Amino acid sequence: MVDHDHESRSPVTVPFLICCTNSFARSSPTLPVDALSVLSVPFSLPLRPTALDDFRNAALALSPEQAANFDIFIRDCHIKLAVADNVYQFRRLYTDACILKSVYETSIPTLDSSAVAQAIEHLDKAIIVAGAAGPGRHGLILDLIQRLQSEHMSTLRPSPPPDVSLSTTASSPPAPVVAARQPVPRFDAPPSLASFQCSMASRPFIVPGHATDWPALNERPWHSTHYLRTVSGPGRVVPVEVGSDYRSDDWSQKITGWDDFVTSLSQPSSGVLYLAQHSLFLQFPNMREDMIVPDYVYSCPNSSDSFPDYKPPNNDEQLVLNAWLGPKGTISPAHVASSFYTYRSQSRLK
Repeated sequence: MVDHDHESRSPVTVPFLICCTNSFARSSPTLPVDALSVLSVPFSLPLRPTALDDFRNAALALSPEQAANFDIFIRDCHIKLAVADNVYQFRRLYTDACILKSVYETSIPTLDSSAVAQAIEHLDKAIIVAGAAGPGRHGLILDLIQRLQSEHMSTLRPSPPPDVSLSTTASSPPAPVVAARQPVPRFDAPPSLASFQCSMASRPFIVPGHATDWPALNERPWHSTHYLRTVSGPGRVVPVEVGSDYRSDDWSQKITGWDDFVTSLSQPSSGVLYLAQHSLFLQFPNMREDMIVPDYVYSCPNSSDSFPDYKPPNNDEQLVLNAWLGPKGTISPAHVASSFYTYRSQSRLK
């Protein structure tokens, strides 16, 4: 079905998802074709002002059998992300399928807490797995999550857990890195941007205490479990590593509740949970206000001799912001990074 309104404004005459779903249907025998035909109707580029109504209308058009098959559809989209040449198309498809599934699950008149939590999980996975691909999808997903949280707060989190202050100071100074060929310089004050660009960008250095005035360590404290739960709202999920070191045989990964993860930071149970190298600020944009991004990251250093083909991240800022959060004992072993990194590390609360 062609969106004629979009056709009149753009040379793209066929809705994006029709191309994706037709290609996907030919390559995936388990794909529910009836569900695909419903999914591909309302979604063309760019996201229309009536997008939420489009998703709702599509959800209402789904039969219970088609809705049940959507779990298979989403699973197959996920598999395609690892093997398809046109990865962005399947990220789009996965994102829209998760939105549609969430809208369908919350369209019934009476909702219990498990249905709401499942709907929020689908929306979070659209961000975690596919990066909320597609114009306007990220904002739409966050709006849907916020709406579900505000309407069902009492059922999602009946009684807030007590606040616990997470330890952010080490009992003893960290041991020196024995693999370093020469001492890593430490500065009482950060080098100027000009000095960094001229002579410091190609080698590591440490500025102790540089982030002590960040909101994350003051009025918006990341060491407070109450704050971490408040800034996210109830029902959210995040990807975590299970185990303190990915080189261990018993190491694994899973998606778990953010509330459960925050609890594990102060009360480690049978398995250590470590949120590592995750785009946390894409899920919780308010947390980006808790940090001050150093000017260094916008300096565009030249490629090094050891990595001549380096290219910066392919986004508007040419910047990737990731977070590491874990209890005492979690580590990131020595490795070679594919990008220039500026780390802000707080001992025990990475």
